[in-house]
Amino acid sequence: MGNDAGGVAYLYPFALQEKIKKSLEWLGITLIIGSYILISKNSPWPGYLAIFPVLGAFLIIQAQQNDSFITSNIVSQKIGAWSYSIYLWHWPLVVGIYYFSLSDAYIYLGITLSVLLGYISNRYIEKIKFRNEFSRLFHYLKCKPLHLVLLVGLLGSYVFISKGVDNRFNLTSELKEINKELLMPLRTNGYCFYSFNDGQTVIDKNIGSNCYLGSKGKTSSTLLFGDSFAGHNEPFFDEVFKSNNASFQSIVTNWCTPSLTANFTGPKTNLAYKQCLINRAYLKENMHKYKNLIFAGHWSSMFNQGQFKDVELVIDKSAKMGANVFIMAAPYRYKKNPLQDFYRSIYFNHPFDIKNTYGNDTSVKKANIRLKKLAFKYENVYFIERNLLYTENNTFKINGINVPYSLDGEHISILGSKYSAKHFMSQGAYTEIIKHFNFN
Repeated sequence: MGNDAGGVAYLYPFALQEKIKKSLEWLGITLIIGSYILISKNSPWPGYLAIFPVLGAFLIIQAQQNDSFITSNIVSQKIGAWSYSIYLWHWPLVVGIYYFSLSDAYIYLGITLSVLLGYISNRYIEKIKFRNEFSRLFHYLKCKPLHLVLLVGLLGSYVFISKGVDNRFNLTSELKEINKELLMPLRTNGYCFYSFNDGQTVIDKNIGSNCYLGSKGKTSSTLLFGDSFAGHNEPFFDEVFKSNNASFQSIVTNWCTPSLTANFTGPKTNLAYKQCLINRAYLKENMHKYKNLIFAGHWSSMFNQGQFKDVELVIDKSAKMGANVFIMAAPYRYKKNPLQDFYRSIYFNHPFDIKNTYGNDTSVKKANIRLKKLAFKYENVYFIERNLLYTENNTFKINGINVPYSLDGEHISILGSKYSAKHFMSQGAYTEIIKHFNFN
């Protein structure tokens, strides 16, 4: 979006009086500074807030203030000249910091290196004069950038054809079986999560709600409702309900947290938003028909976006209707996907220790505590805590292999969800909780 706006400003400059130009520049600067105040790590990105820095930069360009002390000083001029190279170099540095779970102090090193490498690229690479005369076909063969493109293309094709890592590392049959279920539960692999990020395109009430798990031949009196965090609990409840010879219905869509409002934690441009409104209308109309209601969601996202009251109202309404209400605690949140370290430990044959992966759990913990306190206010509302769902170190063992529950740093994999069910059903509190379910 920023590049498009810059292109428009270049192609269609405004013809303005000098006074207006100065005002335009200051308005642009204000919008850019304002974006530092309005945008935080919890803001959806890209999102509507991106308009502030983009529009700000657009107005500064249109102001064409060649004598401005803000844009015409040597530092701004040089940074501007190197900016695209800085932009390109910052990406591998950001990925490296994230991939290796480096501390926030490395961000400042990354900024410094981005600027330094941007300067080097601009000075020694971008200013190389390549052939730009192609009157004959033979001239194309002498074009060095074309040679580089062909080389990268050939190397990439080789990696793709040889299946890259799979071809270089021999996994045992056991590890291959484990790997098959380190996925998100979806309609395409036997579950009910109706994900619009994984190929679904049809918005439909019947398709979105007509899905059952557990002992499917049994009449269901239970509804699991929520977003992808409810979806990752489907294998968990599939195991629990099968062991109790019961069935449950699952209505789960991306970002569709338990709510009866139009609030949405994800981008409203996504098809999931329309499906979510249909799901919530169904919940509102049919809530009274269920004996058991299970709610799960990205509680920290609701908490951070000021939507937490929504789930509290849903729980209150469900409880007052007489249903048994069960709230699932959100799992531990990591800054980085621990599954990457797990794969590296397998490929390079060294022990996997999830403690080396930094956590980002503060807001999740606060949201869980708030829901636990809420459950105490009702006789028929039960909060299922983390310690009942997951082991203390957030991993489970399969024949001595230490596997993380986490799929991506937040969600739980199919296999993790199944082993979460095993852990849950081995707890003394399991019998007490299951008594509160009305399976009849």
